[in-house]
Amino acid sequence: MSTKRVLYGLVGLYMTISICQSSYFLARTQWGYNHYYYYCVTNSSFALSWIHEDMTGKLDYVSKYIPEQRNGERNYDIRDDEITRKYFMKHPWRLQTSMQSNFNHPILDERWEAMDVIRTEYVELSSDKLLYQHFQNIVLKKESFDIPLSIRIQKEGHIFLCDGEYPPNSRCYWFMLQAFGGMGSAIRKCEKGYIPSEDGKLPQTPCNEQRVYKNHTVVPTYLSNKMWSHFVLSKHKNVLRFSQFSNQKEQLIMEWEDYDIPIDVTHIIVHSKINKGLWKIHNLDFLYADAASSDVNLGPPIFRADTFVCISMYVTMCPSCKLVLSLEDGQHVLKTEDFELKHSGWDQIKIMTENANTSNAIKLSITTKSSDPKPYWAIDKVRLCREKEFRMLKLSERVSCQLISDSEGVTDLKGQSQPNLNSKCPEDTIGEFCVPCHWVTYNCEYLKVCQERKCVCSAGYSGSECRYRCARKTYGHGCQKQCTNCKYECNKATGTCPYGCLKNYYGKKCDIPPAIFANPPEITEILYTEAIVRVSNFQLENSASYPITQYYTVQYKTADASDINWRNVSDQYHEFNSTGIFKILNLTSGTQYLVRSVIVGPNGKWNINDHLKVNNFATRCDEISEDDINIETSKTTARIYLSEGTTLTCKSYFITVEERGAVFSNRSGTFYTDLLPYKSYTVRVRGIQKTYEKKFATDERVPTSVMNLTVTAMSATTVLLKWVEPFSINGVFKHYVIEYQYVSYMDCNFTSFESSRKSRRETQDTSVTITELIPYSTYEFTVFALNTKFSGSPVSQRTTTPYCRTIQPEETPNIVRINTTHESASIVLSEIKCESIRGPLTVEIKTTCISEWCQNKNTQRKIDIKTLPKTGIIEVINLQSFSEYDLEVKLCRVNGSCSAPQKKKFETKTTVSKSVSNLLVYTKNASSVSLRWKPPYPPTGVLKNYKINYFIYRKKVEEEMQIRRCRLWPELHCAILNDLPSNVDLTIKVYAINKAVKDYSPPKEIQTYVKTEKSKPPYNLMLNWTTKNNMQVVWKHPNETNGEVSYFGIQVIDSTTDQKKIIDEQKLNVSRETYNLTYHYLFDGSLLSPTTEYTVAVYAFNGEDGDSAQQMTTSPVDVPKLSDDPEFVISNGLLKILVLPNKVRGYTHTYQLLVLRSDKQSNLELYPSLEEYELKNLKVIVECDLLQITETLEIYVGSLQQHPSCKEKDNSFLKPETTDNITIVLQNFFENESRTTIYTYNPVEKIKRVVVNPNYYWPPVLLIVVLVVIFFGL
Repeated sequence: MSTKRVLYGLVGLYMTISICQSSYFLARTQWGYNHYYYYCVTNSSFALSWIHEDMTGKLDYVSKYIPEQRNGERNYDIRDDEITRKYFMKHPWRLQTSMQSNFNHPILDERWEAMDVIRTEYVELSSDKLLYQHFQNIVLKKESFDIPLSIRIQKEGHIFLCDGEYPPNSRCYWFMLQAFGGMGSAIRKCEKGYIPSEDGKLPQTPCNEQRVYKNHTVVPTYLSNKMWSHFVLSKHKNVLRFSQFSNQKEQLIMEWEDYDIPIDVTHIIVHSKINKGLWKIHNLDFLYADAASSDVNLGPPIFRADTFVCISMYVTMCPSCKLVLSLEDGQHVLKTEDFELKHSGWDQIKIMTENANTSNAIKLSITTKSSDPKPYWAIDKVRLCREKEFRMLKLSERVSCQLISDSEGVTDLKGQSQPNLNSKCPEDTIGEFCVPCHWVTYNCEYLKVCQERKCVCSAGYSGSECRYRCARKTYGHGCQKQCTNCKYECNKATGTCPYGCLKNYYGKKCDIPPAIFANPPEITEILYTEAIVRVSNFQLENSASYPITQYYTVQYKTADASDINWRNVSDQYHEFNSTGIFKILNLTSGTQYLVRSVIVGPNGKWNINDHLKVNNFATRCDEISEDDINIETSKTTARIYLSEGTTLTCKSYFITVEERGAVFSNRSGTFYTDLLPYKSYTVRVRGIQKTYEKKFATDERVPTSVMNLTVTAMSATTVLLKWVEPFSINGVFKHYVIEYQYVSYMDCNFTSFESSRKSRRETQDTSVTITELIPYSTYEFTVFALNTKFSGSPVSQRTTTPYCRTIQPEETPNIVRINTTHESASIVLSEIKCESIRGPLTVEIKTTCISEWCQNKNTQRKIDIKTLPKTGIIEVINLQSFSEYDLEVKLCRVNGSCSAPQKKKFETKTTVSKSVSNLLVYTKNASSVSLRWKPPYPPTGVLKNYKINYFIYRKKVEEEMQIRRCRLWPELHCAILNDLPSNVDLTIKVYAINKAVKDYSPPKEIQTYVKTEKSKPPYNLMLNWTTKNNMQVVWKHPNETNGEVSYFGIQVIDSTTDQKKIIDEQKLNVSRETYNLTYHYLFDGSLLSPTTEYTVAVYAFNGEDGDSAQQMTTSPVDVPKLSDDPEFVISNGLLKILVLPNKVRGYTHTYQLLVLRSDKQSNLELYPSLEEYELKNLKVIVECDLLQITETLEIYVGSLQQHPSCKEKDNSFLKPETTDNITIVLQNFFENESRTTIYTYNPVEKIKRVVVNPNYYWPPVLLIVVLVVIFFGL
């Protein structure tokens, strides 16, 4: 028998046990006191992993299959050992590793569990050496590779791909995963010696440059210390990629292409910063074949004790490849099955048969087929399997469990157990896929099972931790099943009854009821003290589950519920199926009786339960007449009694009034209370044989209260009252009364309830609309019902009318005045009476600073009118001193409607000045110090002057300084301190003072040494290249010259050599009178080499060379030129141009010459590099490559024949009597730089004639004649 199976997913699709594919659960059971075992079980092929929160636990847990394998059953992990070499390495199958192959897919199945794990920790040793962990067993030998790996780390994970084992001594690509505090990921490239080896050290430039950076605005979830995540690290030639593997797809995180000299990667190293980390690289051994083969026997012979054989393995193959498995017993082919994969990656496949001969060895045969030019097949982990099997991890400490798939999470036991109400599994199994308990542990006791964060208990147990047995008379999953027929208790898991059954029930669970008569006995005759019954129908209920029936009996008792004693009619049992006539004697007249037939079981017991069928009868007695019954009534009571002289021979009578009954046996009768007033009733008096009916009515009474009174606002002045009619009017309904009165204004703190007048309305409806109410006020509404005699109980409710949506003029206050200080304003408003307010009001104050120095332009404040002070003063604080403000005051409702704003202006007062800022000694010499500073800002008043003090030899010197702007920095203020002693330290303090203020600002101080010192460097150094390759140097005057500058030195340094040779040095002379903020200097580009890296340094000289500002630049490509004017020769309609271009210096990748002539049909759109030049109505006719040209070049205008380095572009003949201007363009390109030189010539004033050489045209003419002759000849 041959079948074909196509596999599409990572999970083996031939798993017959899967109720829910790729599922797993975590279980815990208790043994001893406070000791537990934990089990993680799956029905999938995905790997399992214990998750220790601190990452310190054992890491090499490998799951085992359950049920456990029988003796002789083995798993064959493909590795370099004797069994693999003997039984599996048969041509063309050979051993290979993941890193050697060309299809290194992520491996997330059970083989993942046995892969090596590296633990990284951020440990500071005594030497502060950083810990780098090297994957010893992995050496990369290919230029291109894919490395699948799994990672557990919170953040700051680092991977190094290096050409050595130790990153600080190697060239490496550095992958930084969720680094920079978890907010970014990056790729770096580092040369040898640039990666730090000590903690706290930073990588050197350019190793600290992020070649690619991925910003995480929200911390991503692709790394976690709570579970394993999976990735693919790739290098394909010079392209590096890092991707997350999820949902069978790679999602790119970072990618970078190395255009420089790539690193020859041989080793992979990992490192943690701050966090602990766990790392796995997906690398294992497997069988590999890249050629088709037929009937290759793999593995040792299989001997089985039964006829069922199942073999499982993991496979991968090319998309058009096929794998054929056969099971043979030496005589017959038992099963053949074809397998194909429609995806890349590994799959688990199974082949099984139930027809094996137990006396013969079974062999596995493999055939491979393919139409692919580069086929491949791989096999791993060949084992004997079961038709129904699971895998399990077991541990004696509390941890979480992860299913290592690409989409599952982590399961733990933290959830509260819920009743397992929908389980379809037997009670002796656990989990959604019904794993037998004894496969996992000894039994099902105290098992807590969690799956997808939902926890349940095993059958028979309950509670959040499954520590409690099911309650009495319950059992099973969620304790939902009943075991009511057991003696004592049932088994809490299975429901069986170990101590026997009650009520003659049968079966292990006592769920088989006893046999009973399907019909009760017939009543054939009733007398005063005796009755006759007959049993003739022997149809039974539950007869199929009951033994053979032999006897029965008849029993009776009174119908009184207190009588529980059934009496046998006869002491003798009667044979079943034998009709019996039974007389019941010694009965009481006028009494109700019950009678039943009962089966007698084989053990002599009666088959009695709650479902026995009974019949009833009443013995005879004398009846009363209807005229004997009398009724007396009031509002809520009725007395029912018999007339004087009535003879009672029956035992009792039963009286019913509106479903309420009573029994009386004397003339005093019975009383009924709690009747409804003004209601008609029917009384029924039932004796033994007859029933009589009489009607009566109760009297009127106070109506009950109306119900569900609601008050709904329809507008600011109108409400709608609704209610439900009273439970009882207790009489004839007249109407409803509605009373209402005003209680208080919402914004007033007093009520007017006692003094307000009540209003009254009447209606017969259960609703009424009240109008003309005061908005935003509280009212009390009262409703009661009236009948013809009484008023009902009132029901009241208070409600508040809605507010007016628009603001009324009487609600709006006016701005009386504004009082200000230097930082606040008091706004005085006119009084608002609370009686005038018609809705919730908010006073909105908005101040806008209109002075240019304001830091906080707008200040807003909202005040509820209820909290407004009685004085009407509103304080606005945190204003800016010496500033002009616009004030806007308006009142607003909660719905957004506002009054027209009132506007005013005000100014805050002057206050003490702020300190100066940016205080700097910008120059000094042996006797003076020049200061500059930024004036106080923002201003707090009109600045008056400054005060400067300092100490010389412990003597305080204080000077007042007038305001003086700096010449170079007009926005700053300057001062010079003269006649100072040299070589002394000074602490200089600068104060500012405003007009109309007595106090100075806090000081700003600076320390200096009175001595000429070398200048600080200039700043904002910029380098620009002109189109003629001259270099313009621009810089700004140093902030601190520390002396009088006499010139600036400008140096051009060759950066291409280690000696840093100075190519040129110039001086720019300056003096105090010629100082400028910005300086310019132009270097002659002819002295510099093209495409060369230079460093330009600029320093100030004040008697000694100052610190220099430096900037690196690369000179542009060389400007192309012609060595001399071209020579033009005109002959036979052709123009020959003789040109000799200069050889360009430096680097170049394109050096070309273009010849252009006048033509309105221009083709310059094909030459984007010429767009910036004014070349209208010109067409390129010749294009020449000059890279190899060393001598004079001949170019022809009007000819197809050109120099080999040239190409013609629509080069038409010259026309007589025309004048053509010839434009020659030279262009030099290197990388993103270019230089262009344009020459324009008029070689002839007018072409008078065109000399035609007869020999010039005869070859084409002869060719045309030959073609015509051939055509007609054919």
